[in-house]
Amino acid sequence: MTGRSLALALLLLGAALPVRADESSLHPAPVLAEDGFYHPDWFLMSFLDLGEDVRDAAKQGKRVAIMVEQRGCAACKRVHEVNLRHPRIVEQLRRSFEI
Repeated sequence: MTGRSLALALLLLGAALPVRADESSLHPAPVLAEDGFYHPDWFLMSFLDLGEDVRDAAKQGKRVAIMVEQRGCAACKRVHEVNLRHPRIVEQLRRSFEI
């Protein structure tokens, strides 16, 4: 499995397989926005032109990962509250993907 595949697998399976870390080393807790979703500052602010996003990511040696969420989704909340606070996971995702 490549590093990119592993990073994507960690993201997708994150709610089921939380990674434990010392609380002091975690990123700050996510804040739920008024629209009912979490918006980490490192997520891509896209104009929804997927072709352009893929080309831009490729120029940086990255791939595009699309995060599909639903308001009120407990698993989505857990991904943000547990896995996307873990520095090693975030570092790998940011290095390999535009999300």
